[in-house]
Amino acid sequence: TKRYGRAEVLRGVTLDVPRGAAFGRAGANGAGKTTLLKCMLDLAAVDGGSIEILGVSHRLPGSRRRIGFLPERFVPPWYLTGRDFLRFMQRLDGRAWAEDEVQAM
Repeated sequence: TKRYGRAEVLRGVTLDVPRGAAFGRAGANGAGKTTLLKCMLDLAAVDGGSIEILGVSHRLPGSRRRIGFLPERFVPPWYLTGRDFLRFMQRLDGRAWAEDEVQAM
């Protein structure tokens, strides 16, 4: 369950995606697609229920390791240069700085 004030935007969602499957959601604006993803990624707090990803609580960072999310309106942090942002992303992915990869990008 997820609420914004009095508006209940997610209620009774049950979703089971088999391991290794690719999955997408489609629907009208305001249907809760982005809210569901934000809850799964622990970017928005749930108001009830639980979320597990591959059997691990969505609140544990390791559960989200293999999930990518690019919002419709992505705005990288204004205070980072492009190089700093790439360095940050590599560190989040647990990879060492790779100058050759950055130059290729």
